[in-house]
Amino acid sequence: MPDTLDFIHTSGGLMSPTILADAMGDSPSRGLFAPANFAFEGREAETPSKHQETIEAAFSLASEGWDEFSKGLEDATTGTTRQDWLRPLLQLLEFEPQFQRGDAINHRGWDGSVVPVLLTDADLDVRSGRDKRSPHEELQAHLNESEAQWGIAANATQLRILRDYHHTHLKGFVAFDLTGIFESRDFASFRALYRLAHRSRFVVDAEGKCPLEALFDASKAEG
Repeated sequence: MPDTLDFIHTSGGLMSPTILADAMGDSPSRGLFAPANFAFEGREAETPSKHQETIEAAFSLASEGWDEFSKGLEDATTGTTRQDWLRPLLQLLEFEPQFQRGDAINHRGWDGSVVPVLLTDADLDVRSGRDKRSPHEELQAHLNESEAQWGIAANATQLRILRDYHHTHLKGFVAFDLTGIFESRDFASFRALYRLAHRSRFVVDAEGKCPLEALFDASKAEG
């Protein structure tokens, strides 16, 4: 199991280091990381070998996309960041981002989904705009006030998974350093990104619980 989490960071206890390391591994021990648990309506379960091929192909395509996009990173606009990098990356995680015109939370995960996705070219922690909220704060407020429990905020260099989280001074998130992952071609960290940020992770079951929530519960149980 990997012993470094150089490009994955967590805050607020959303995911334990043990779970993050398991998500990076060749043979994760948790059933929620088994190929069968990445199926959802309209997407059949894959065999272990096919699932491995899917993740490897996603990593290859995402790396190529990063190489091309990062050439113009300094001049990237909100539009190019979304269209040329973040939306294609999310599509490799089997999202189908639906643009929400005029909404601070500018996408939903797929058609009919309540999963909020905020894609920006801004620093996720810098406050701006009418409400003087950072993108992270904007998504956190939405999660705290809506039926959605988990969401994604991302800019060109970082992707964060957030949960409904009520804490005045501490932020709750799992963050993936996209620059580090793709510049260093860190497949293990990408594998964790795939296993934690894939569309299936946000799909609730008959009891109203999604895989991310189950992993959160496991993290709390670990202390």
